[in-house]
Formats: sequence, structure tokens, C-alpha cells
Amino acid sequence: MQNNEAVDLLYTNHRETLLNITNGLMVDASYENQVDSTYQAEDFVSDLYLDLLTTDDFIQNSMTEDFDFDLGYIFFTLKSKLYQIIQDKYLVD
Repeated sequence: MQNNEAVDLLYTNHRETLLNITNGLMVDASYENQVDSTYQAEDFVSDLYLDLLTTDDFIQNSMTEDFDFDLGYIFFTLKSKLYQIIQDKYLVD
């Protein structure tokens, strides 16, 4: 299986879960007024799909033997991406 097939499978089977997780993470972050409310969860998840397409070890780290996904890995990836956006936009080194 290649990354594009895995991302398609992730979209087909877990899209609503990813959107719910993302909405939850964005609510937590926007509570502290650190994330623009215009950054929609759908856009965020679409960016995640694009990132996963180019990740070399995506399939190795995220898929189980029965071709399902380790949602813990996906959650960690979403959370890391959100915090990277916060750091890039709002934190000064």
C-alpha cells in the first residue's frame, strides 16, 4: 500500500473522527486566544492529509496489520501540527 491509498482509506473511514478531534483541539487552543477562528477544522484536516502524503514512515507508524489506523498516532500528528501553527504565528523566539 502506498501513501495515497492510505490517506484515501483514512479519509473514507475516519474523516468525521478527525474533524471531531480537530475541533476539540482548536477549541482548546482558541480558548487561550492563540488560534485564528477563521482557520477551519476542514482546512486543518486537509493540510494533515497533504502532510501525510509526503511522510516517509506514515504507513509504517500509523497502520495496523489489518489495515486500520492507530488513531493515537494520527491524534499526535494533528496535535503537533496545531501546536506548530500556534508557535509559528504567535510565539516569539
